[in-house]
Amino acid sequence: MAAPFRYLLLFTGFSACAQFDSGALGGFVDYLRNDLGFSTQDIGLVNAMEYVLLPLASPLIPCLFKFLKVKIVLLLCLAGNMLGVCGLAAGPWMQQSGDSAFTLFLVSRAVSGMCHAGIAVYGSVWVDLHAPKDQAASWLGAMQASSLVGLVIGYIIAGYSKDWVAVFCLNLLWFAATFLWLACAAPEHIGNTTAVAGGHRTESRVRLSFVSVPSGSFVNQADWSEEGPDAQTEDPAAHLVGSRSETETGAPVENLPVYALMALCVSSLFFVSGGLQFWATPYMEQIRLKEISPSRSCTVDVQKDIHNLVVTLVAVITLTAPTFGVFLGGSAVDSIGGYRGKSGRKALQLLAGGAAMAMAFGAVACFSTNFWLAVSCFWIFNMLGAALLPGAFGLMLSAVRPQRTSAASAIAQIPINLIGMAGGAYIPGWLTGCNTEELPNVRMCDADCDFALGLRSLLLGPVFGFLALILALCLYRGPSEPAADRPPGGSECALGVQVQD
Repeated sequence: MAAPFRYLLLFTGFSACAQFDSGALGGFVDYLRNDLGFSTQDIGLVNAMEYVLLPLASPLIPCLFKFLKVKIVLLLCLAGNMLGVCGLAAGPWMQQSGDSAFTLFLVSRAVSGMCHAGIAVYGSVWVDLHAPKDQAASWLGAMQASSLVGLVIGYIIAGYSKDWVAVFCLNLLWFAATFLWLACAAPEHIGNTTAVAGGHRTESRVRLSFVSVPSGSFVNQADWSEEGPDAQTEDPAAHLVGSRSETETGAPVENLPVYALMALCVSSLFFVSGGLQFWATPYMEQIRLKEISPSRSCTVDVQKDIHNLVVTLVAVITLTAPTFGVFLGGSAVDSIGGYRGKSGRKALQLLAGGAAMAMAFGAVACFSTNFWLAVSCFWIFNMLGAALLPGAFGLMLSAVRPQRTSAASAIAQIPINLIGMAGGAYIPGWLTGCNTEELPNVRMCDADCDFALGLRSLLLGPVFGFLALILALCLYRGPSEPAADRPPGGSECALGVQVQD
């Protein structure tokens, strides 16, 4: 049953609201460090905690759907999200009373991560169930984009406000409004529907893949099946190794090593995304402060002006670079024939070239001492990473048989969240060198921390992504390239390198 448009606003608002706190934390790095006394390692751990719990909690959501109505599960998730935001809002008061807010923040982020799994798992499934047939793709795109919108809204409000309690109270009010709206919504537009046709009761069943979708992830989370009583059970062994007839007739060839390498490549892209989300702001502020400190005194007004400038630039980069990159990358892959079959090797070559360019621009962005050059290169760095995403995700899923894409996408979300988003949030903070005393002879306002090393660790993303793509090129085998036809001396890598068996 197609749902009215207002229900799309409800679910996209839910998704955006669930990402609001992560965006706000990115704008509050200075507050956490200077006012609450958190180390950069503590900040990184708080930022990463949600992305650690989110994929671990995702398998529980389909289990809950077996025992509870979808609407009840989503309301419980919203209540948990509100509880997590309340913990964040109460942190400064706990700090003022003499207790550390660090443990409270960790627990709050963990609760938010577990409850975020509800909309992460069910959001795209709901679109498949209830979107009008002629608008399904547009609705799915809106659902995927809502996470990014929520991040940017939280970041901008936190960056300009600097009032911790007010920002998270606003997030709490947004959750409360969503809770009331969902509680009053018609159940037939929220959960699964059953239709009666020709006197027979038919039900479309959705098999939820246990996934969590970071912003920008193009994963279809629902496998539709109209299974009747005569549905045949597939042989699990048939999914692992293709038969001779399938290989000879050009059917899709499963290549698990390529799947694993592409999952690593996608994880490396989200590693960069997660790191820039939280650590680009203090790093860019530091570059700007170093530039102006010889000629201007570092007054409070100067620091505020620089902070507002950086917040504006980071928000623009976050909104425009991934959007342009996704369309550019998708169009580029389509122009060479897509990523399936014989075109897969060309797509891998294209992605490897893009990863090499990303390494170059990322190195300039992370090592440049010129503020505007760094800003420009960060935009290109972010754009190129987003451009690699559609092709990399497509190649990853095309490396397994169509019957297994749901499970493949579900498994891939574990490294994407744990290595990618959580790693990108934590590792730069862990590597950032800070001193308790101000460094002598350094003419800058923020001399106690050097964020350069932390940001430079994000270059590991395109490096590992590039290496994964090169290995995938050597191991890739299209439908017309059966293993039996490889040259006896080895398999030819697409870059002209002979790989010995």
